[in-house]
Amino acid sequence: MNTFQKNLLNLGYFVGVAFLSGTTFLVLKLLLKQASPLSASMLRLTFGFLSAGIGTLLFTRQIPVLRGRVLWETCLGGLLMFGIPSTFLCFAQARVFPGQTGIAMGSVPLWTLLIGALFYRGKLEIKKIIGIFLGLAGLVIMTGNSHLQGVSGEATGMILLLATVLCLGVGSNYNKRYFERNPDIISSTCLFYQFLSSSLLAIAVTFFVEGPNLPWFPPSLKTMMLIVYLGLGSTYVLAILIYKLFKTWGAVKTTSYTLLVPPIAIGLDFLYYQRVPSTTQMSSMLLVLMGIFLVLRK
Repeated sequence: MNTFQKNLLNLGYFVGVAFLSGTTFLVLKLLLKQASPLSASMLRLTFGFLSAGIGTLLFTRQIPVLRGRVLWETCLGGLLMFGIPSTFLCFAQARVFPGQTGIAMGSVPLWTLLIGALFYRGKLEIKKIIGIFLGLAGLVIMTGNSHLQGVSGEATGMILLLATVLCLGVGSNYNKRYFERNPDIISSTCLFYQFLSSSLLAIAVTFFVEGPNLPWFPPSLKTMMLIVYLGLGSTYVLAILIYKLFKTWGAVKTTSYTLLVPPIAIGLDFLYYQRVPSTTQMSSMLLVLMGIFLVLRK
């Protein structure tokens, strides 16, 4: 495969990641009408784990055994990238609309860069500092507006979204360096163990908090379709594509797919809920996108 073909393939991965990520929030919002946030996170991660198991068997014909340091590093990376953010996201999405989630998730590259600079001695140029400031200002404006308007639960949802993107920033940096330390590990194998640790934690917490009597069980056909899309498409396939880009593009450039996420999420929000974004939300999105542009500009 020549350089042009590789670049074209990576571009296809990039577009696929943006689409799957941008559609996640509406699908998750629909699932949350049938299940609690803890149950929704558990279902998404568990089906993601099952998809990872099937994918691993298809790619490697067996499930390689990880031991010792590599095993613990892999499981920790899964909790930072999937287990913890998924739970925060589900609780947040129950309180906010998909468009708001899309704007907040657009700031992931800013958090990735900031955390990389603080904890991994990354260099920050003036334009990148300005970009981070603009993006975070957009999030503060949107969060503060939700608080001032007094919309029930919306301010709490925005704070949970901030916790989600912060955790994703940590997870992006951690997993980038994880692959640098373990260049021979196959993405599908890594995801199998990462989803295993995340789903086990989600199952344990859900049954501890909610007990065995889950109101969504047995799931309807509509609920199963939502679970399959979230677990297979916007969790396993999304993660495979992201990790492929991680290995070639790096953490910050890979997470730049979030430039496309806010417009996709806001568009779906309008099409499904007929919800026109407010001036504050559009201003927040503009600040976040300007921040990402400055951060990624060479």
